[in-house]
Amino acid sequence: MIKFQVGYETPFWREAGLSGFVLSLDDAFNVAFDNSPSDGSCGVIVGFLEGAHARTATGLPAEERHKTVIDALVKYFGPRAAEPFDIVEQDWMAEEFTRGCYEGRLGAGVWTQYGPALAAPVGRIHWAGAETSDVWNGYIDGAVRSGRRRSPRASRPFRRAAARSTGSPSAGRPAAGSRCGCCPTASGTGCC
Repeated sequence: MIKFQVGYETPFWREAGLSGFVLSLDDAFNVAFDNSPSDGSCGVIVGFLEGAHARTATGLPAEERHKTVIDALVKYFGPRAAEPFDIVEQDWMAEEFTRGCYEGRLGAGVWTQYGPALAAPVGRIHWAGAETSDVWNGYIDGAVRSGRRRSPRASRPFRRAAARSTGSPSAGRPAAGSRCGCCPTASGTGCC
Protein backbone atom coordinates (compact mmCIF):
# COMPACT_ATOMS: atom_id res chain seq x y z
CA MET A 1 0.00 0.00 0.00
CA ILE A 2 1.22 3.46 -0.90
CA LYS A 3 -0.55 6.43 0.66
CA PHE A 4 -0.56 9.84 -1.03
CA GLN A 5 -1.45 13.29 0.30
CA VAL A 6 -1.96 15.68 -2.62
CA GLY A 7 -2.06 19.38 -1.73
CA TYR A 8 -3.91 22.13 -3.59
CA GLU A 9 -4.31 25.86 -2.99
CA THR A 10 -8.02 25.34 -2.23
CA PRO A 11 -10.43 22.40 -1.92
CA PHE A 12 -11.74 23.29 -5.39
CA TRP A 13 -13.84 20.11 -5.75
CA ARG A 14 -16.21 21.47 -3.12
CA GLU A 15 -17.09 24.36 -5.45
CA ALA A 16 -18.46 21.74 -7.86
CA GLY A 17 -20.47 20.11 -5.07
CA LEU A 18 -18.10 17.14 -4.80
CA SER A 19 -17.19 15.57 -1.47
CA GLY A 20 -13.69 14.47 -2.44
CA PHE A 21 -14.58 10.82 -1.83
CA VAL A 22 -13.71 8.36 -4.60
CA LEU A 23 -14.05 4.62 -4.84
CA SER A 24 -13.15 3.34 -8.30
CA LEU A 25 -12.96 -0.14 -9.76
CA ASP A 26 -11.25 1.12 -12.91
CA ASP A 27 -8.12 2.96 -11.75
CA ALA A 28 -4.94 2.11 -9.86
CA PHE A 29 -5.43 5.14 -7.59
CA ASN A 30 -8.87 3.97 -6.57
CA VAL A 31 -9.63 5.21 -3.05
CA ALA A 32 -9.52 8.90 -2.13
CA PHE A 33 -10.92 11.22 0.53
CA ASP A 34 -11.02 14.95 1.21
CA ASN A 35 -8.43 15.45 3.95
CA SER A 36 -8.42 19.25 3.85
CA PRO A 37 -8.09 21.29 7.04
CA SER A 38 -11.49 22.26 8.44
CA ASP A 39 -10.76 25.95 7.84
CA GLY A 40 -10.36 25.31 4.09
CA SER A 41 -6.96 27.04 4.07
CA CYS A 42 -5.84 24.53 1.45
CA GLY A 43 -7.18 21.44 -0.25
CA VAL A 44 -5.81 17.98 0.43
CA ILE A 45 -6.85 14.71 -1.15
CA VAL A 46 -5.58 11.58 0.54
CA GLY A 47 -5.68 8.32 -1.36
CA PHE A 48 -4.05 4.99 -1.97
CA LEU A 49 -2.46 2.61 -4.40
CA GLU A 50 -3.28 -0.81 -2.98
CA GLY A 51 -2.46 -4.47 -3.64
CA ALA A 52 -1.03 -5.29 -7.08
CA HIS A 53 -1.22 -1.60 -8.07
CA ALA A 54 1.06 -0.69 -5.16
CA ARG A 55 3.46 -3.57 -5.81
CA THR A 56 3.82 -2.44 -9.42
CA ALA A 57 4.16 1.24 -8.54
CA THR A 58 6.80 0.74 -5.87
CA GLY A 59 9.32 -0.16 -8.55
CA LEU A 60 8.61 2.98 -10.60
CA PRO A 61 10.28 6.37 -10.21
CA ALA A 62 8.36 8.80 -8.00
CA GLU A 63 7.48 10.96 -11.02
CA GLU A 64 5.62 8.03 -12.63
CA ARG A 65 3.75 7.21 -9.41
CA HIS A 66 2.76 10.85 -9.08
CA LYS A 67 1.57 10.92 -12.72
CA THR A 68 -0.64 7.89 -12.04
CA VAL A 69 -2.17 9.67 -9.05
CA ILE A 70 -2.61 13.04 -10.78
CA ASP A 71 -4.10 11.46 -13.92
CA ALA A 72 -6.70 9.71 -11.76
CA LEU A 73 -7.47 12.90 -9.81
CA VAL A 74 -7.96 14.82 -13.07
CA LYS A 75 -10.41 12.12 -14.17
CA TYR A 76 -12.30 12.37 -10.86
CA PHE A 77 -12.20 16.13 -10.21
CA GLY A 78 -11.35 17.85 -13.48
CA PRO A 79 -8.37 19.78 -14.91
CA ARG A 80 -7.69 21.80 -11.74
CA ALA A 81 -6.47 18.57 -10.13
CA ALA A 82 -3.49 18.62 -12.52
CA GLU A 83 -1.85 21.42 -10.52
CA PRO A 84 -1.08 20.35 -6.94
CA PHE A 85 1.45 22.36 -4.96
CA ASP A 86 2.76 19.23 -3.24
CA ILE A 87 2.53 15.44 -3.22
CA VAL A 88 3.65 13.46 -0.20
CA GLU A 89 3.74 9.69 -0.34
CA GLN A 90 4.26 6.91 2.19
CA ASP A 91 5.21 3.49 0.84
CA TRP A 92 4.09 1.17 3.62
CA MET A 93 5.81 -1.78 1.92
CA ALA A 94 9.17 -0.11 2.56
CA GLU A 95 8.53 0.18 6.31
CA GLU A 96 10.47 -2.40 8.33
CA PHE A 97 7.74 -3.10 10.88
CA THR A 98 4.62 -2.94 8.72
CA ARG A 99 5.77 -4.47 5.45
CA GLY A 100 2.88 -3.38 3.35
CA CYS A 101 -0.03 -1.71 5.03
CA TYR A 102 -0.99 0.80 7.66
CA GLU A 103 -3.34 -1.63 9.37
CA GLY A 104 -4.04 -5.32 9.67
CA ARG A 105 -7.31 -6.33 8.11
CA LEU A 106 -9.12 -9.43 9.28
CA GLY A 107 -11.42 -11.47 7.10
CA ALA A 108 -15.20 -11.38 7.44
CA GLY A 109 -16.33 -12.65 10.85
CA VAL A 110 -12.82 -13.05 12.27
CA TRP A 111 -12.99 -10.05 14.64
CA THR A 112 -16.42 -10.92 16.01
CA GLN A 113 -15.49 -14.57 16.47
CA TYR A 114 -11.88 -14.31 17.66
CA GLY A 115 -11.37 -10.65 18.61
CA PRO A 116 -11.18 -11.19 22.37
CA ALA A 117 -8.47 -13.83 21.85
CA LEU A 118 -6.28 -11.26 20.08
CA ALA A 119 -6.09 -9.15 23.23
CA ALA A 120 -6.03 -11.91 25.87
CA PRO A 121 -2.80 -12.12 27.91
CA VAL A 122 -0.65 -15.20 27.47
CA GLY A 123 1.07 -15.77 30.78
CA ARG A 124 3.03 -12.61 31.51
CA ILE A 125 2.72 -11.33 27.95
CA HIS A 126 0.06 -8.64 27.52
CA TRP A 127 -0.96 -7.69 23.98
CA ALA A 128 -1.70 -4.12 23.00
CA GLY A 129 -1.75 -2.41 19.68
CA ALA A 130 -4.01 -1.11 16.96
CA GLU A 131 -5.16 -4.57 15.90
CA THR A 132 -6.25 -5.54 19.43
CA SER A 133 -8.58 -2.58 19.90
CA ASP A 134 -12.34 -3.06 19.73
CA VAL A 135 -12.76 0.60 18.73
CA TRP A 136 -10.87 2.10 15.76
CA ASN A 137 -9.21 -1.24 15.11
CA GLY A 138 -6.15 -0.84 12.91
CA TYR A 139 -5.67 2.89 13.45
CA ILE A 140 -3.58 5.03 15.83
CA ASP A 141 -6.67 5.88 17.88
CA GLY A 142 -7.21 2.15 18.42
CA ALA A 143 -3.56 1.69 19.40
CA VAL A 144 -3.84 4.44 22.04
CA ARG A 145 -7.10 2.96 23.39
CA SER A 146 -5.52 -0.48 23.49
CA GLY A 147 -2.47 0.79 25.38
CA ARG A 148 -4.67 2.56 27.91
CA ARG A 149 -6.76 -0.58 28.34
CA ARG A 150 -3.77 -2.85 28.77
CA SER A 151 -1.26 -0.79 30.80
CA PRO A 152 -2.97 -0.99 34.21
CA ARG A 153 -3.40 -4.74 33.86
CA ALA A 154 0.15 -5.29 32.68
CA SER A 155 1.61 -3.21 35.52
CA ARG A 156 -0.41 -4.99 38.23
CA PRO A 157 2.35 -7.57 39.01
CA PHE A 158 4.88 -4.75 39.40
CA ARG A 159 2.64 -2.91 41.86
CA ARG A 160 2.23 -6.12 43.86
CA ALA A 161 5.99 -6.70 43.84
CA ALA A 162 6.54 -3.11 45.05
CA ALA A 163 4.12 -3.70 47.92
CA ARG A 164 5.93 -6.90 48.91
CA SER A 165 9.41 -5.40 48.72
CA THR A 166 8.56 -2.30 50.74
CA GLY A 167 6.24 -3.99 53.18
CA SER A 168 3.68 -1.32 52.42
CA PRO A 169 0.34 -2.63 51.16
CA SER A 170 -0.32 0.70 49.43
CA ALA A 171 2.97 0.84 47.49
CA GLY A 172 2.24 1.16 43.80
CA ARG A 173 -1.51 1.55 44.41
CA PRO A 174 -3.63 4.43 43.23
CA ALA A 175 -4.31 7.21 45.72
CA ALA A 176 -7.21 6.65 48.10
CA GLY A 177 -10.54 7.17 46.39
CA SER A 178 -9.12 6.79 42.90
CA ARG A 179 -9.04 3.77 40.64
CA CYS A 180 -6.27 2.04 38.79
CA GLY A 181 -8.47 1.58 35.76
CA CYS A 182 -8.32 -2.20 35.74
CA CYS A 183 -10.36 -3.15 38.81
CA PRO A 184 -14.14 -2.97 38.77
CA THR A 185 -14.63 -1.57 42.29
CA ALA A 186 -15.97 1.97 42.38
CA SER A 187 -14.21 2.91 45.61
CA GLY A 188 -10.78 1.59 44.71
CA THR A 189 -10.90 -0.65 47.78
CA GLY A 190 -9.04 -3.86 47.00
CA CYS A 191 -7.79 -2.28 43.83
CA CYS A 192 -5.03 -4.40 42.34
